Parts: sequence; C-alpha cells; structure tokens
Amino acid sequence: MEHTLKSFDQALDGLLAATVRMAEKVHMMVSDAGRAILSGDSELARQVVEHDLAVDRDFEAIRAQCLAILARFHPVARDLRQVMAMEHSSGDLERAADHAKGMAKRVIAGLGADISDEARGQFSRLHKAVVGAIEDATDALVRRDPELAQKVVRDDRQIDAIHDDLFHLVVAAAKRPSAGVSADVHLLFAAKSLERIGDHATNVAEEAMFMSEGAAPSATRKE
Repeated sequence: MEHTLKSFDQALDGLLAATVRMAEKVHMMVSDAGRAILSGDSELARQVVEHDLAVDRDFEAIRAQCLAILARFHPVARDLRQVMAMEHSSGDLERAADHAKGMAKRVIAGLGADISDEARGQFSRLHKAVVGAIEDATDALVRRDPELAQKVVRDDRQIDAIHDDLFHLVVAAAKRPSAGVSADVHLLFAAKSLERIGDHATNVAEEAMFMSEGAAPSATRKE
C-alpha cells in the first residue's frame, strides 16, 4: 500500500509538472505574439507558430498521462479532481496556444504597420492583462489557491472591458478618414484572440477551484 501511494503521488507530481511546463510555453507564445504585433517582428511571429507544435505534443502527452493514472490507480474524490483538472486545463492551454498562433500568423501576413497610436495603446493594455491572467491561473493551479483563482475570474471582466474599448475606438475611427484604420481593423481580430485566451485562463482558474474545493466549473465553458 505504501509503495502504491508513493507511486500515485509521484504520478500526480509528474502530471502537475508537465502541465506547468505546457503553461509556461503557452505564456511565452502569448507574450511573444503580442510583442510581435506591436513591433511588426515577423521572425518572432514565426517562432510562435513553430512553438505551437511543442504545445500540441505536450497536450497529447498530458492526456496520455491522465489516462494512465486513471487506469492504474482508479483515483476517487480529491485525487480524481486533480487528474480531471489537469486534463481539462491542458485542453484550455492548447486552445490558447492556437489563438496565439493565429495572432502570429497575422503578423507574418503584414499586420503591425500603420497601427494607430490609440489602438496600439489599448491593445498593449489588453495584452498585458491577458498575459497576467495566464500567470495567475497557472500559479493558482500549482498552489491550489482558490482566492487567486477567484481573482482571475474577476479580472476577466476587465479584459472584456478593454477589448470592448478597443472595438469601439476602432469603429469610431473607421467612420472618419484615417491612414491607420485598415490596420486597426485587422488588429481587432488579434484582440479577439487575446480576449479568447483570457477566457481560457479563466477556465484554468476554475479548474484550480475545482481541484482545491470541489466547486464544479460553470456548465457553460468559455471557448
């Protein structure tokens, strides 16, 4: 029994470590994708696209680890919640990486030039908030910290508000002649990807609450 318990603890520790490594890669991708848009750095954008393959491999490996743990140890109660939370979180992280890749592809296609100063400032605020949400959601998962997880959920409203501000700014600018309007409109698609990444960070935070308190995530998951 002691050997089995030790093996199970090691398996859970390995699963958490793999999930954190995946989260760190996604954090880097989102950070770099935003920086690439603001700077027009197509080489950095290509690196983001390439890193998505590693995240996809991590996702498949974590799913395999989860299935192996369930088949070998048949966990229940809190132990089962930990496995489920990691599996669900890896799915959200994989989708967040896809959105970061989509942002990077816009840079490769030419987004970055002629963005207006006003739109650039709002996008930078949004980017900073989303990167912070990923950091906090990952920390909440590692520390099993429901209070930090709740903060991520609350802060998602701020992310939505910044996104809305950027949207209204660009729409208003589109009604008057401006050389930067076309680039700003394309920036909205990248901003929407950031807003979606914020939603996935919120989902990870909800998994942290589920893991620590048993509070089931909302029935309607943010995609």
